[in-house]
Amino acid sequence: MRTTEFIRKNPVFVIVALCLLSRLPQLISPELYCDGDECVVAIMAKEMYAGREIPLFFWGQRYGFSLFECASILPFYLLFGYTTVAVKLGILSVWATGTVLLYKVLYKLMDYKFYPSMLMITGFILFPAWMLQSMKAWGGPVTSYMLSNLILYLLICKSYYQRWWFHLLIGILIALVYESQRLWLVGVLPVWIYMLYDKKKLIWSAPTLALAACICVLLWYYKQDIPETHIMPISIPESIRMTLFRFERFPKYLYDSLHGNYFFATHENPNFFNAFTAIAGCALFFAVLIYGILHCASAYKLKTMLTATIVFAPLVVVYSIFTEGPEGRYLLPVSGYVVVPLAIIINKLEIRKWYTAAIYIFLLMEGVSTVCFYGFSDMSVGRKGSVKGIVDYLKKEQIKYVYTADCMVPFELMFYSGNSIFARMPYQPARDQAASDSVDNALKRGDRVAVVKYNDGSDTAWDNTQKFSDFYIVENMPAEIVVKEFDVK
Repeated sequence: MRTTEFIRKNPVFVIVALCLLSRLPQLISPELYCDGDECVVAIMAKEMYAGREIPLFFWGQRYGFSLFECASILPFYLLFGYTTVAVKLGILSVWATGTVLLYKVLYKLMDYKFYPSMLMITGFILFPAWMLQSMKAWGGPVTSYMLSNLILYLLICKSYYQRWWFHLLIGILIALVYESQRLWLVGVLPVWIYMLYDKKKLIWSAPTLALAACICVLLWYYKQDIPETHIMPISIPESIRMTLFRFERFPKYLYDSLHGNYFFATHENPNFFNAFTAIAGCALFFAVLIYGILHCASAYKLKTMLTATIVFAPLVVVYSIFTEGPEGRYLLPVSGYVVVPLAIIINKLEIRKWYTAAIYIFLLMEGVSTVCFYGFSDMSVGRKGSVKGIVDYLKKEQIKYVYTADCMVPFELMFYSGNSIFARMPYQPARDQAASDSVDNALKRGDRVAVVKYNDGSDTAWDNTQKFSDFYIVENMPAEIVVKEFDVK
């Protein structure tokens, strides 16, 4: 009884604790690792920690508002040092904040019914789609998740529609979601429009959007000085056939996103428990979509909160057509938003015993799935041994400057060496231009410079190499060849 009372009185504490405990298998796993993009954010946070820079956007691209993610890592650097755990916990803190806000939204939509809303948020926290992504420092997705839930919380749970500053605050948040990862707007804008209609405040839509547009324009001018190494991956289908193909691939695309076992557009087979929960998640998504279509079949039901929260589903299907590679992270809004209309639907149902049994079976499968992430290893984790070996070897040989044939390895080498090694991407401009220039300058000075290349099984033409499972190091490549191969100016 005391435990039940404690949970009821301290839902925020329970949710944050559940977010942490469910990620504990990963945090204590020997496979815990930051991939190249995460290492970029980690280095950005270190620059911020040292007071040298306040990075607004992910280095090397003009999208991905990263300030919140970098700032969240700073207190954990203070506690745990410059480590992988600090980076992961920093991002998890942002995600947990967004999850608390999502719980408050569900609690309101379910007419303040505590246990149904707590069960729903528990199922969401344990869902495999977010098990890795909730700690991925990828510069944008987790920020968009948190800010989107903040907007929904303000729109649904607060009643400040009479205050002018409320609408301006919503405009600022919409602009930041747009700059972080604009795909998340599919679940925010319909609810915002509905709430303005419901509160008879549609007149505020113009100044709100005007402010959001002004902020985006100002940031656009700011971003013109950012060297762009990666552009937003938008792919317009070249034919009707291509459009149909991308439409038909959506169910598989959704399944791969929900089971969480992917690295960008590369998907691997999930274990049984992840597969089970992902299939259940797909079924819920299409059930909500079909329910929404039937709900909207009557014109008088168009202007409802349920309609506003379901609109995201067809919009996700539409925008998935414009992504060339089926990267699972682009469908994260599905698991982020499907629980909102689901809460409204469930609140209308008469709970039966088999519903309860199905929920507990689902939660049990999720719980087992969570533990299974202890030994999770994707493509990036698979080369952890090589990166560690390279760092140890370079430190032993006192080589501080490295050219690499891979665009992500440089940041892994820098982060896992404690920034005692400076590495350069194979092309320019670089994400970390200062580090890249220092490698070029070292080559021009005649300092010891190594080249890290893929170990693809072919014999190297160079002597004095150290081979690892994924890469090998060349120490005596002539400077003129390095200049030509890496286009050194």
